[in-house]
Amino acid sequence: MEVGTTFLGLDPGLRRDDKRKQSSMAEQTATLDEKVDGLVTTVGDLTQRVDGLVTTVGDLTQRVDGLVTTVGDLVVVVKGNTESIEDLARMTKEGFDAVDKRFEVVDKRFEDVDKRFDGIEKDVGSLKADVGYLKSQMVTKEYLDDKLADLWGDVIVLFRKEDKRVSGVVSMLVKKTVFSIADGRELDALRPLLPIS
Repeated sequence: MEVGTTFLGLDPGLRRDDKRKQSSMAEQTATLDEKVDGLVTTVGDLTQRVDGLVTTVGDLTQRVDGLVTTVGDLVVVVKGNTESIEDLARMTKEGFDAVDKRFEVVDKRFEDVDKRFDGIEKDVGSLKADVGYLKSQMVTKEYLDDKLADLWGDVIVLFRKEDKRVSGVVSMLVKKTVFSIADGRELDALRPLLPIS
């Protein structure tokens, strides 16, 4: 038995004198040669791929170097703008402080206006009460119409009585010949109401 036969996948019980076993060993050796050739080809392909990766890594390194330079430029620009931003922040703060002071004054004015509104609300409340009282005591149109019609009727009655008196006085004076008949007719024509027959 030879030392490397087990490693190569050969049967350790193989004897040299056995022809059949020898041919099997030759076949196994040929198979191993093919596998080794395949491994060599695969290793060659891997070597080419690694070389491609090395080239790609080199390109990436150049790009990263370019990015580092660009980032460095950006840092310089940012440092230059920091002072401008700080000035802007300071001016903005001063502006807001001024606006805050104005708002404090406006708040005081609003407090005064609120006090005035409270007084106005009290006045409006008392006015509502007064208006409610007036509404409850106020007469309606129908009531006024009825009262005015009654009053007008009373006035007409008084006018008729007075008219009768005046007509009676004029008739007497015509009978006593103080007035002429023509004067009596003239005075009768001046009556405020039409005579009722």
